[in-house]
Order: sequence, then C-alpha cells, then structure tokens
Amino acid sequence: MKKTIFLVVFIYIIFAFNGCTATNTDITASDRTYNYTEDGNDIEIVYPQINSEKNTFDSVNAIIEKNSVDAIKDKYDDLVNISASVSYEIKYFNDDVISIAFNGTSFKSENAYPIDISSAVTIDLNEQKLMNILNYASVDDLSKQIDNKEHVVTYGALQVMSGEELKSHLENLLADKISGKDFYNYYIDDNYIYIIDNSLSHAMGDYSVIQFPR
Repeated sequence: MKKTIFLVVFIYIIFAFNGCTATNTDITASDRTYNYTEDGNDIEIVYPQINSEKNTFDSVNAIIEKNSVDAIKDKYDDLVNISASVSYEIKYFNDDVISIAFNGTSFKSENAYPIDISSAVTIDLNEQKLMNILNYASVDDLSKQIDNKEHVVTYGALQVMSGEELKSHLENLLADKISGKDFYNYYIDDNYIYIIDNSLSHAMGDYSVIQFPR
C-alpha cells in the first residue's frame, strides 16, 4: 500500500512539474547584432533570433529583425548621421508565443537632444506572424478598464497625468491607434498587456507604457 501511494505521488509531481515548463524545449532564443555604419551612422541593435532543430522560424526571425530596426527608422525621415543603441528583453516566451520589448536611445547630429526609443512585437510562433493586440483584449475591454481605473502607467510622462486628463488621452489613444486597426506596439507577460504610446513629444519623455490586465 505504501509503495502504491508513493508511486501515485511521484507521478503527480512529475506531471505537475512538466505543466510549468514548455512542452517543446527545443525552441530557444539567442542574440544577434545589427550594425549599420554607412552614411555617418553608428547604429547597434541587439535582437533575439529563434532557434530550433525541429522547426524553421525564418519568418519569425525576419519579423523580429525588421521591427527592431524599425524602432529607429520610425523616429527619423532618413538614417543619416545617427548614433543609436537598442537592446531587447523577452517578456513572454512559450511554445506558441514570443513577446519582445526593444528599448534604447538615439541621437542625430543636427538635433539638440537624444531620443528615447521603445517598441515591441508579439508573435504567433505557430502561424509565424505578428499578433494584433485584439488577440488579447477588445477595444471595449480596454475602455472599460480605463473607466474602472484598472490601468497603470508604468513608465513615462503619462505618470504625471491623472483624472480626466489621463482618461481623455487614453481614450484618444484607443480611438486613433487601436480601434478598427492593426496595432502591434505592445507586449505581454503572464498577467498583463503593456501598450507603448509613442505619440508623446520629446518634452513629455518620447513615450509611455500603460499596463492593462489580461
């Protein structure tokens, strides 16, 4: 009887442990560096690439590389005389989804100040395509969370806003950037969605991050 109980408990522990880990442990991420030194530039971007012996992730890796470079390109009319450094953090990663945040700074020689950079991608590893934020929350869901004050500004100038001013800004963000559109500039973790708001001026801190419950 004692042996039977021990065996059952042992099997339960094994299954409980496996339930907390990725089922396909073959998928890994490694660093890759993009350097661009032509046209007076000094740009370095470190971004992840997905590796697997069982599957190919060429489309995923192309999306990651393009979006990491676009984090800088979207800030300027041309890539000339720019110094920039961008790194990444994987915020969420399992067999099905990877969510990555890119952060850094850039400076154009004719400008008087550097610019803070932030962007993100969340990718379906099975379909190998970007995931719209509406995969995780509808506009109505986000709007209700704003009304109920369930959101939190975790970074940037929006932290100093409050009350109706902040509510109005976030409602405009939903209407202009997300409602009826493809919006990809967000990342997720186990519990939250983080929207990156790049609509802010440099005087306001270049960008803010707003956290919503998943």
